[in-house]
Amino acid sequence: MNSLLVDYITLSLSAINSRTAIHLIHSLGSVSAILSATQEELVTQGELKEEVAQRLLRSFDRERALRECQFVERYGIRLLAYGTESYPDSLACCEDAPLLLYTKGDVQLDFSNPKMIAVVGTRRMSDIGKVNCENIIAQIAEYYPDAIIVSGLAYGIDGVAHRSALKYGLKTVAVVAHGLDRIYPSDHRSLAEDIVRKGGVIVSEYSSGTDAQPYRFLERNRIIAGLTVGTIIVESPIKGGSLVTADIADSYGREVFTFPARLSDVKSAGNIELLRRNKAILLTDVEDLEYALNWKRTQSVSSLLSPVEMSEEERMIYTLFDSYERIAIDHITALCGFDVSKANVLLTNMELRGILKSIMGGMYIKLR
Repeated sequence: MNSLLVDYITLSLSAINSRTAIHLIHSLGSVSAILSATQEELVTQGELKEEVAQRLLRSFDRERALRECQFVERYGIRLLAYGTESYPDSLACCEDAPLLLYTKGDVQLDFSNPKMIAVVGTRRMSDIGKVNCENIIAQIAEYYPDAIIVSGLAYGIDGVAHRSALKYGLKTVAVVAHGLDRIYPSDHRSLAEDIVRKGGVIVSEYSSGTDAQPYRFLERNRIIAGLTVGTIIVESPIKGGSLVTADIADSYGREVFTFPARLSDVKSAGNIELLRRNKAILLTDVEDLEYALNWKRTQSVSSLLSPVEMSEEERMIYTLFDSYERIAIDHITALCGFDVSKANVLLTNMELRGILKSIMGGMYIKLR
């Protein structure tokens, strides 16, 4: 490993955070200049308080950094260092960018991909949330096979986002809140292996031996938001961690999207709050992403799925439109014998695939 990356690891393991480290790089000119600086230079040029400068100088531990280098080399981990050519431009422009990223996976993955998009949400997802997540990723994959899905490897929506990306042939990036010598949750170890095996990447700003702690998940969220051109909040309660990601993405000037939700659904109360505060764009299908992000394609959403490929239950709903121009959900439940929850899942699925569309008054119309 070259000496520059050893210097970066030394600085990353020191007593200052990434924001201060990057400030010092700009002030003193380079990482090596920081490591060789005197206390006076750190105070006068780096604008550190004397006690902070003292603590920083005492914390430099090159032996520990060399041990971390051995870990990195042993497990084939690639380092992306702030200010170097390999560091993602989309993240470099964020004021709280991480100094160093540890990545495991495809070294050729293009972190500058303009179709790298985050998909996140609650750990306690509903059936509708799961369907929304699966289907928007299916639509993205249909028309943008070079897109990359970014999420946090957590239970619930994050896991569905990664699995759906793999199912539909997209690469996916998992940003984790711990060192790359472990996987949390442990139940997702096989998922993490699948991500790497199928051309994706596991990303962390933390060195080996770092455990997952609650505050680190919040720190992790800024990387998810910073790597991507936009963030989809699939489903979130009013105080969900996904709303933190949405706020961060908004502060970075990135687009935030969220699905419509019922007022009575506490699992989606965060969706409604984002829309109420004008912090998110209403997402119903891939066309909403295209319009906001200026993505271009040649096919139409209506070609995504032929009616002959519908399930038996979806076909029951679809045939109702032979007799009705528009139908309310309560009429559909009565005619088909579904409960409201089941009907909502089916209708959402069909709407996302361009078969039906919801209109004013809680009515549905047929698109094809």
